[in-house]
Amino acid sequence: MRWMLTLLVFSLVSSPLAAQEICPTCIKEEQPQIVISRTESVEVSPDTAEIRLQIWIEEVRVEKATEKLRERMQTIFDIAAAEKIAKEDIKTLHYQVQPVYDGKRLFSAVERPKSYTVSQGVQLTVKNLDRVGHILARLSDIQDMNIEETVFTSSKIEEHKREALKKAAAAARKSAEDLAEVAGAKLGRVLKIQEASNFIPFRGQQLMRTAKMESSMMDRAAPMPVSGGKLTVEASCTIVYALE
Repeated sequence: MRWMLTLLVFSLVSSPLAAQEICPTCIKEEQPQIVISRTESVEVSPDTAEIRLQIWIEEVRVEKATEKLRERMQTIFDIAAAEKIAKEDIKTLHYQVQPVYDGKRLFSAVERPKSYTVSQGVQLTVKNLDRVGHILARLSDIQDMNIEETVFTSSKIEEHKREALKKAAAAARKSAEDLAEVAGAKLGRVLKIQEASNFIPFRGQQLMRTAKMESSMMDRAAPMPVSGGKLTVEASCTIVYALE
């Protein structure tokens, strides 16, 4: 009997569950909290334009298509040099060679391509926005090429994101203080914080130019009517405060 009593006491002391059951003061009440989410934005003027081009050429022989593509690229390089666009601001986005089939097979089980297409995507980064319209006008003269889009952006996006985030955090704290006051509590320390940011670039109109377009359709000497507008940079934060 004594041995059984000793075993029972040992079990109660060594078991955490039993210790919690016999020690109600060990259970801590969950600290009151308040969770606030806010989103703020800042509008800024762009200082950079990204012009994205697409060259597309089809020829019977791939060598001929490649030769024409090199000629078009050289024209782009010449325009960029004349507009003082640095070499590091000219970037190839993609380069592709594809065969074109017509579905006919002559004396062979293997279908031979009737022609080949060679395409290349190029991006020009323009830092003088006053020249964007003039550059677009000059680029539009190049045959076998589309001006896919012009995107206006800023070289200081990260700086603007921090500015928007500060505004969001300040707005979140103000709301938390107001709610705590209404609840008759005092705002305590920050328990957790999460942030997210978003940048909405301004995209210009798409301008397509192919060999079938007549040059008389537009005045090549006149600059394209483009404007950078305003950029919106957003930041959101979710903050968990303790209540005292």
